[in-house]
Amino acid sequence: RIMNRQAYFLEAERLSDDFAARAKAVDDYMKTAPDLTDDEAYKKLCDLQGEASAAAGRWSSHCENNRSHIRSV
Repeated sequence: RIMNRQAYFLEAERLSDDFAARAKAVDDYMKTAPDLTDDEAYKKLCDLQGEASAAAGRWSSHCENNRSHIRSV
């Protein structure tokens, strides 16, 4: 699908911001020094990491799949 540069970069920025927020959530959670031997604490960390990983994948896919379809206007 063809898109202009502005649309490409706006979407890349939105996806990057989403990833950054989810990565920050992992960092913030780890700063609470959770007891990762506790199953609930470990599951929460895994869930947060999974969300961050998925967000990174969405950003990466957007860039890979759309970079070659950018128009200059």
